[in-house]
Amino acid sequence: MILPPEPVSPQDVAEHYDSLDLFYRDAWGEELHHGYWETGDESSAAAIEQLRETVLALAEIEPGNAVCDVGCGYGTAALYLAESRQAQVTGVTLSEVQCAEAERKAARSGSGALKPRFLCCDWLENPFEDASFEVVISIECLSHVSDKADFFAEAKRVLKRGGRLSLTAWTVRETTPKWANRWLLAPICHEGRFAGLVSSGELESLVTASGLTVERIETIGPQVKKTWRVIFRRLVKLVLTKKEYRRFLRQNLRSDRFFAFTVIRVLIAYETGMLDYAILKARRW
Repeated sequence: MILPPEPVSPQDVAEHYDSLDLFYRDAWGEELHHGYWETGDESSAAAIEQLRETVLALAEIEPGNAVCDVGCGYGTAALYLAESRQAQVTGVTLSEVQCAEAERKAARSGSGALKPRFLCCDWLENPFEDASFEVVISIECLSHVSDKADFFAEAKRVLKRGGRLSLTAWTVRETTPKWANRWLLAPICHEGRFAGLVSSGELESLVTASGLTVERIETIGPQVKKTWRVIFRRLVKLVLTKKEYRRFLRQNLRSDRFFAFTVIRVLIAYETGMLDYAILKARRW
């Protein structure tokens, strides 16, 4: 596992997303996850939808299923689930800004859909009873969690028997050279408020150790790395055309603001194969 120079707390993660709210919305978008370019010719919007649909297809969600979206961000996936799958969705995020926006979206959603509910809390200290959900989904949340074994223990605890976990995660190559750890991966953890980055092998071991059964795991780094070319181009355009972004990037006394510069590190890490990306499906029997 690749660790940041200093431990990352849930409060650090929450403050990071709250303070970088403007950056994430403008440079990344409210989905806050990678795109999945199967052919390479898809639009950014189509690639983002493709990744989301891959996660939801693995989850085998049926109408009326109780679903927990761990690390729900602005609630985009939760709202889509409620509308498209008629699922009863509960979203969990550490960010007060994201939770408030997700609640606003839910309040404005159509009357025909089940309205998701959103909680601002730490997944490792969640209030859910045992066997509360048929499905747990989590898109790119795991890297922010320090106790990854507890992350999966909680997933198992809240899932009903036969319940499914569908998850995507930033991962690293199984073996990474010292230069990549020092100049790319550890700084990415620090600037992105990642508590640790695991390899796909470590990810599978963590899930298995929790008592869940891994039914599918696949790495798709080459198919998601284009996300960072898109973000880099958007960021450059924002800096060139908006004074507030130039001012924002100059105010780098706080390392979360410096995260804007780590886009370049992430891009290099994907292009050199140091960063990867995993999709996983597991089940509780």
